[in-house]
Amino acid sequence: MTALEEGLGLRGAGKPLEALAALRRATREEPENAEAWYWFGATQDELGMESTAVPCYREALRLGCAESADAHAFLASSLQKTWNAAGGYGHIQRALAEKPGDPLYHFILGNILADLRRWTEAEMAYREALRIDPERGIAWHRLGQLLGAAGRQAEAWEAYQMAYRYGDGF
Repeated sequence: MTALEEGLGLRGAGKPLEALAALRRATREEPENAEAWYWFGATQDELGMESTAVPCYREALRLGCAESADAHAFLASSLQKTWNAAGGYGHIQRALAEKPGDPLYHFILGNILADLRRWTEAEMAYREALRIDPERGIAWHRLGQLLGAAGRQAEAWEAYQMAYRYGDGF
């Protein structure tokens, strides 16, 4: 079994810290393996280690990662979470060009646009995510935050109620 296979197995078994060690080993043993870099980055990302995930996603993309749409989207998200929304914008656009119907990508776009203070576009991105997947609680929650900040309290309250209904209530 390769270190990459071991890492993916550990991820599947719900053991992200052990997976992280195996995937780190995979990138050292096979530094040209784009998938090892992608999964190493994704595991760090899931553990809240966005700043160290960024170079892994970049390396995966440089090497021709098979999951390029996801790599661009998650790189965009990690950049946004590390205070570089502007740097993430082009990556989320590339991801959406590959998979325009992915609600998570539209959600990430909404987060980036909100950070860039492009409120109307952010609202449209969240609404597109919800058009595709109306049960995405976190998108309802973020939409509620955006609407509340805009003084649209009744709409914000409705969005928060939907967030609560679909599992992202407070």
